[in-house]
Amino acid sequence: MKTVKSAVLCLVAIIWSGEGEKDYRFGFTGTGGEAFTEKFRLRYYALEGNYEAGLAPYTSSTYPGHDPVSNKTAIREVAKLNVRMDDLGESEEQFQSRINEYVMDLLTWYLVPIGPKPGIKWYSPNVEELIKAEKPLIEETIQRDQVKDSDWLGSIWEIGNEPNLFPAITPNEYAELFTAYYRVIKKADPSAPVALGALYLPEATQDLRPRLEEYLDFKLSTELQDRNMLDPVQEAGIYTSLLQDLQDELFNRILSQSGSEYLASILDRLPPDVKPDLISLHVYPYDDREPLQTRDERQDQIAAALAGIIDVLDSRNLVIPLFITEFGNTNAELSEIQTKAIVEDMLQVFQSEARVEAWLYYKPTGFDKSLFAILGGTGKAALTRLVWDENFSPADGNFSCDKLNSIGRMYYEKSVGSSCIDKDPSGLVGLKPGAGFRGRIIGSITCENCPAKGMLGHDILGREMSQEYRFNRF
Repeated sequence: MKTVKSAVLCLVAIIWSGEGEKDYRFGFTGTGGEAFTEKFRLRYYALEGNYEAGLAPYTSSTYPGHDPVSNKTAIREVAKLNVRMDDLGESEEQFQSRINEYVMDLLTWYLVPIGPKPGIKWYSPNVEELIKAEKPLIEETIQRDQVKDSDWLGSIWEIGNEPNLFPAITPNEYAELFTAYYRVIKKADPSAPVALGALYLPEATQDLRPRLEEYLDFKLSTELQDRNMLDPVQEAGIYTSLLQDLQDELFNRILSQSGSEYLASILDRLPPDVKPDLISLHVYPYDDREPLQTRDERQDQIAAALAGIIDVLDSRNLVIPLFITEFGNTNAELSEIQTKAIVEDMLQVFQSEARVEAWLYYKPTGFDKSLFAILGGTGKAALTRLVWDENFSPADGNFSCDKLNSIGRMYYEKSVGSSCIDKDPSGLVGLKPGAGFRGRIIGSITCENCPAKGMLGHDILGREMSQEYRFNRF
């Protein structure tokens, strides 16, 4: 028997596995992401950069307790402007106050038209103060990354969250923000990948704008009714003009450009030394009125949106990958079966586009706010979770496959290559009656000839000793 430097002998392991070939491009974003990445034994999960109770002064993306273990990659979001606990961002409540203030100013102008017509006072980020607030946390996190062991796959830094949707900063403002954060990260670690975005892709939606227009009508009439002003405004014949101005003011900012147009405007404003390593995108189809899209139409629309992003990059000689760091459902009227079908449609598009190197589902557990929350809406939230119970919140990946709903089971099968099967207490994969399986034998191995990264190996309890990654850019 061969002596090993550590005096620890790696025993012969015969592992019977019910799993097929994993696709490590799959991942998770949002609550439960870390636990589900562990359960599915995948690579990617995104930390959203939110402020959470007990984490101060850290955000969820820089908190040491959220650092991934070996063979995992965390996508760490910073500069998230709509969830800050200081006065450097803009919360949903602050945005709604701006809208209400604008409506009252506009109404006053219509009644007494003196001076120029008012507009919304849009938020503008104070980049210098944002950097001052987050730079120490970023540098500390990078230092932790740099002392991890050889199985550590590192972090990807994502700058901002849907800046073209909310709080709807301009391409010039985002370019300044991205440049500042990019330089901080690259100075601390030149090899750290930095993602531009996540950008929201409005061109991947079908009916979002008309749905928002309807909601603004409802919101405006309700607000005026609460103030006992609806009847006088309608009698004065100015309600229609008031509503049209509100819709124009909003949509000329938040949906005036496609994602590809917004990206092009940003890239053209970046200095020569600032070159993103990848582009992060959020893809959410929205189709809620007749005639509803066919599956082919929906897939073609998403594929065209991605092609537009790629054309912008190629025209600037930027051969960099796309990461879909959020995708899923925002339509509260869709059933679980309908949501599952749409998610499958999206996965097929992502898998067919070579430049898309990862996609992270949002979100595994809980439920998201209503699509109209940024405008003060409190309606029904869309189904997003991958489990039956909306209150289920696993601390780790040690939970039963029975917890998964049909969307979760589909996502498992697509990413892992087989149906979800729990392990028995010994750590071996349990097989359902009649299930197929395949064996892998690892011979007598020592620390000198243990499987290297890039090979598939397990210890005697069935735990993976290393992973095989087909997409190893980062």
